[in-house]
Amino acid sequence: MLFNTPVFFLFFLIVICLFYSFKTEYRKYILLVSSYLFYSFWDFRFLILILISTQVDYFVGFKIYKSKNKRIKKVYLITSIITNIGILGFFKYYNFFIDSFSILLGYSSTPYTLNIILPVGISFYTFQTLSYTIDIYQNKCNPAKSWVDFSNFVAFFPQLVAGPIERAKYLLPQIEKCEKATRNQIFSAFYLLFLGYVKKVLISDNIAPTIDIYFENFIELSSIYLLSGLMLFSIQIYFDFSGYSDIARGLAKLMGIDLMINFKQPYFSSSPSEFWKKWHISLSTWLRDYVYIPIGGNRRSFIRTLYNLMITMLLGGLWHGASWNFILWGGIHGFYLILDKIFIQMKIFQSISSKFKITKIIIFYFLILFTWIPFRTTDIASSILFFEKIIFWTGGIDIGELLFLFFIYSLLFSIDYPAFKLNDDLFIRKFPNWFSGVIISLGIFGVIFSMVTQSSSARPFIYFQF
Repeated sequence: MLFNTPVFFLFFLIVICLFYSFKTEYRKYILLVSSYLFYSFWDFRFLILILISTQVDYFVGFKIYKSKNKRIKKVYLITSIITNIGILGFFKYYNFFIDSFSILLGYSSTPYTLNIILPVGISFYTFQTLSYTIDIYQNKCNPAKSWVDFSNFVAFFPQLVAGPIERAKYLLPQIEKCEKATRNQIFSAFYLLFLGYVKKVLISDNIAPTIDIYFENFIELSSIYLLSGLMLFSIQIYFDFSGYSDIARGLAKLMGIDLMINFKQPYFSSSPSEFWKKWHISLSTWLRDYVYIPIGGNRRSFIRTLYNLMITMLLGGLWHGASWNFILWGGIHGFYLILDKIFIQMKIFQSISSKFKITKIIIFYFLILFTWIPFRTTDIASSILFFEKIIFWTGGIDIGELLFLFFIYSLLFSIDYPAFKLNDDLFIRKFPNWFSGVIISLGIFGVIFSMVTQSSSARPFIYFQF
């Protein structure tokens, strides 16, 4: 069930009516049944996995909290890690590792691969439940007060399939209270929903067919169209994913729950470290807290810090998908972060005036742009060829294509720059009411028009595949 379909609108309308028709103690059950029903729309068999993960971590979290023996606590923690990583590893990575080892051993094919369906959202909810038990083990949070509360924490449908990856100490207390939305939350919710649907339906989905054509036929196309396709994809994936996050936050706010901000205008970053503080924040902070810091972080030698950065980003790439392309994508980002650390250590570029901030942002944007090549192409060979065809320019310049790019980037700028400048993703509240009304009316008209014309082929959110 996609957020951008009439079926979901009907589903959510029923849920929200039921939610506000009952007292607090019953709302939790409405949320849980709704979340499981929402998830079963993809495949009811997926519920078995989420129930296993939920039951194990609820039991383990309680046992860790009650136990006084550190060794027993560690045994329970390892049980949680094995369960969640085991579920994720089997369903997402089994065939990838089998195929990779077969190629390494010189076999062209292997009889050991399986026809495995990747459960939607498995990468997100396994990380979320795993962080719960780790946080209890590290005395950062208390266990859930009831199985229903914890089940809602794991399966809360607005953020179940593509995040944000929430922490128990922030989300659980809100679920346990299950209060009605405040007036401010309701206003913020409608603006976030408006913004999310504009990003996804009006912009991302409308440029997607052009991007598909450019990437599917990149061998025959000249360099200008490859560069254009790459630049458009950088906008598509950002608006698609941040649009989902905005919609998820908006839906949650209507039920009185605040989810974390997952994006903060990342394309206005001027360095790799700044980018990862603004892009997919829930994942980058998860990797920082549960991978980078535990393996040493920056507490040891400078060389070990660089090593830890690379390992963390390689795992971050692998989290995105069972493919060498995603590992390469993570590796490139790791390389960027290493260079950033070296430049800071050697005080390179520190003397550059703040007047050149825009230049740094533009240069870094193009560095990020090239990381999207392995993310979007199907294999390493295609990634290399795509990159070569842009670097070794062939063909001329298409003025029409440049004007189209200018228009799309103007949309990005008009949405993100005010939020970046005012440091407020709900910046529209600061505009005169008449101006906000005109903007929102135009946006709603565009979204409805796009949804009607795309109703037979609504596109899934890109991050649903992870």
